Amino acid sequence: MVPELITVAQADVLFGALLVLGLVVAPIAFVVARRRGGDGATTALLVGGPPVLIGLLWPVYNAVTNRLGLDTVANLLVNLALFVVVGVTCGAGWAWLARRRGAAALRPDENAAIGGGPQPGRGLGESE
Repeated sequence: MVPELITVAQADVLFGALLVLGLVVAPIAFVVARRRGGDGATTALLVGGPPVLIGLLWPVYNAVTNRLGLDTVANLLVNLALFVVVGVTCGAGWAWLARRRGAAALRPDENAAIGGGPQPGRGLGESE
């Protein structure tokens, strides 16, 4: 029998450390982004979210795999469904943030000093 490259206990420690790292780095990213004038919440979510999500999904993956067996079609389908749901949820959240930031960028009070756009009541090519 070939020895394992990494044991389950070592993987558990690795993913636990990743979870803690995400929880520590997210507030730091928030503060740094806010000091630079950016959106601290989005930055914290993008920097700290993936490690936390991976750290949380690891025990779920292990529970499903231990229950259904590593080499079964049922395990493959359940984990596939789980990760598709997580991926779609993350994608929907990303799209929502992008729309929110895009709508904020188009507020008239913030862009009042920007000229050169089309004027209401005038067609293209018409001048004063």
